[in-house]
Amino acid sequence: MLSPLIGLLLATSLAPVDPELIRSSYGQEALFRFELGVDAGLATEAAKNCSGPQQAWGASAQQQAMEAALKRGQFFEAGQLLGIWQKGLQCR
Repeated sequence: MLSPLIGLLLATSLAPVDPELIRSSYGQEALFRFELGVDAGLATEAAKNCSGPQQAWGASAQQQAMEAALKRGQFFEAGQLLGIWQKGLQCR
C-alpha cells in the first residue's frame, strides 16, 4: 500500500490525467509504464520548444495522440505525450 504522501505525489504528477482511470481501465502495469513515459517526456529535449503558447490539455495534439496510444496499448508512449505537454507548461 502506498503512503498517502506518495499517492498524492503520483496523482499530481499525472495531472490532468486521472491515474485511477488508467489503473482501472488498463491495470497496474499499464499505469507504471505510463508513469515512466511521463518522466521520459518531461526529460526530453524536444519538449523544451517554447516557441508558442501552450494549448489547454483537452485541445492539444498530445491529448488526442495519448488517447490513441492508450487504445493501442502503448502506455509508455502515452505517458511521454503527457510529459511533453507538461514540460510545455514550464515555458509560460
